[in-house]
Amino acid sequence: MSGTDWRIEDANTIVCGSGSDKGLWEATFGRLVGQHVVDVAMFGRLPEILISLSDGRHVASFSIVEGDPEWALFGRRNCEEITVGC
Repeated sequence: MSGTDWRIEDANTIVCGSGSDKGLWEATFGRLVGQHVVDVAMFGRLPEILISLSDGRHVASFSIVEGDPEWALFGRRNCEEITVGC
């Protein structure tokens, strides 16, 4: 969950992002279903997050407004909830 802007990247381009036409979101999100998270990293001087997926795509947060970046990750495995936020 991102409280600011986000984008989905493949190896060479931005596939779609929070500023894209919402019609593009559904198709792009559909291709993410079933992928596994292979890495989670922080980047930038201010804390942004980059989630790397098993198909080579990446989901990145990036804030374009004043204040601190806002994002959170939620995980649900074995009925345990894990939350990490910024």
